[in-house]
Amino acid sequence: MKDGKYQEPEKLPPQVNSGVTQYNAFVDPDEKYLIVPVNGRKDSFGGTDYYLVYRNPDDTWTEPVNMGNKINTVSGLEFSPYVSPDGKYFFFMSSRMPEKEKWPEELTFSLLEEMYNKPGNGNSSIYWVDSKFISEINPL
Repeated sequence: MKDGKYQEPEKLPPQVNSGVTQYNAFVDPDEKYLIVPVNGRKDSFGGTDYYLVYRNPDDTWTEPVNMGNKINTVSGLEFSPYVSPDGKYFFFMSSRMPEKEKWPEELTFSLLEEMYNKPGNGNSSIYWVDSKFISEINPL
């Protein structure tokens, strides 16, 4: 806002808009980095992956850094990044599935229900991890 009026939107540079599709990015409260879910990059693990883009001292942006295979998956989609207000935790949505899970010979309703309700079942679930890795992979 300027003088109480909204300004025209300004497209962020190619480092931020780096794939076929970008989704709801998280902006660090100090504006030092963005976490951007991106689809369509060659360095993706598959589907949509989370990338970090850091602000350089000269107000340009670094090239995107893939958050790695502990966060991103081959089999799922990743959306909705969020860092807790105290900066300690990273919350994220993932539709992850086990890489190679052997199905039992006989499926019962209770077993299917158990498989459906556990984490990493292919449905969208919210996960959380310590956020220290965000500063550890910073290329600056």
